[in-house]
Amino acid sequence: MIVSSVRARIVKDTPGALEWANAIGAYVKKKTGNEVEVLVRIGATQDVVWLSRHSNLAAFEKWQETIQSDPEYHSRIKAVQDEGLFDALSIEAGIWRAA
Repeated sequence: MIVSSVRARIVKDTPGALEWANAIGAYVKKKTGNEVEVLVRIGATQDVVWLSRHSNLAAFEKWQETIQSDPEYHSRIKAVQDEGLFDALSIEAGIWRAA
């Protein structure tokens, strides 16, 4: 089992940022067929985490290629960057395996 994660800190318009976070998760699911969980931290800073699970590394790589080659995905990312809802320096991606 491979789990991919992306974390970003909300810096303004929390309701708008959460709406966008759920919308991009739904878009990725629509394009790839993989479920994307959208989680928000309770207390402390307002961080959002997107998680997706893959049966193996090859499946993850195929998922990643599909989304990275999608112009609409990149357009949505650019739009949220321009809006400044998330702290760009806080964005962290990871790939995890079951222990």
